Amino acid sequence: MVENLPEPFRKGMKTSNFWCKEKESGGLAITNGLKIYVPETPNEDFLLVLRLGYYQGFNIFDLFGFGDPDTPESEEAAAEAAGD
Repeated sequence: MVENLPEPFRKGMKTSNFWCKEKESGGLAITNGLKIYVPETPNEDFLLVLRLGYYQGFNIFDLFGFGDPDTPESEEAAAEAAGD
């Protein structure tokens, strides 16, 4: 299921501490790092919760325009922006 997520969400999940611990403990056929709450009626909303790695979470925040210019950027994001 996680493989079907678009970037940068897939990469964000795979860099989370939670994901790494699940991987070390024996498998990722099902992950608790992704939760989807499906409504019972049309009057309710879907809820999607993703656990993301620290830097990837901030990168996604920046993508949506929620970033704080005083927050240090990840080395990886800086390298991607520079075209390395």
